[in-house]
Amino acid sequence: HNPAHQSSLSNNVVVSLLIDHENIVWIGAYYGGLNRYDGKKFVRYVHDPANPRSLGDDNVWEIREDSNHNLWLGTLKGGVDVYDRKKNEFYHYRSGDVNSIHTSYVPAIMEDRQGNMWIGTGYGLEVLEKQSGRFVHYLNNPKDPSSISDNSILGVIEDSRGLIWIGTQRGLNLFN
Repeated sequence: HNPAHQSSLSNNVVVSLLIDHENIVWIGAYYGGLNRYDGKKFVRYVHDPANPRSLGDDNVWEIREDSNHNLWLGTLKGGVDVYDRKKNEFYHYRSGDVNSIHTSYVPAIMEDRQGNMWIGTGYGLEVLEKQSGRFVHYLNNPKDPSSISDNSILGVIEDSRGLIWIGTQRGLNLFN
């Protein structure tokens, strides 16, 4: 990061990286927003309160590219943003919105084989079902030992057999 140059990395605290289908490097920065690096220069995407289609939060914790080449961004305080590169716009899933996520902290995102988006948050697991377009919420229930072990989700991955593994602050879970 060089504060004197707008074409440099926005912040030295890098918390997420992705190389997309076009070999573009996307960088999520703490208090630096989203950076795009094409091998020559950095382009910065930051929150603009005057623009509802700008990045929702300048703390990008997770970056994933879906099968349609949209970028899904998990943020520290702004929920999930989906970046449509063709329109150069960000769409938001925020806590408190209708058909959305429970909380604003999103450290994990994964697309499964069926195109469902699995979103690990600071308050449970959210699954955006491709067919219905609706969110399904999974929370820990201390009275139900088959529920997720903790509401603080740290990672979500699908294995070669199609099984979904969820890492939480209290252990590893296999989704059934």
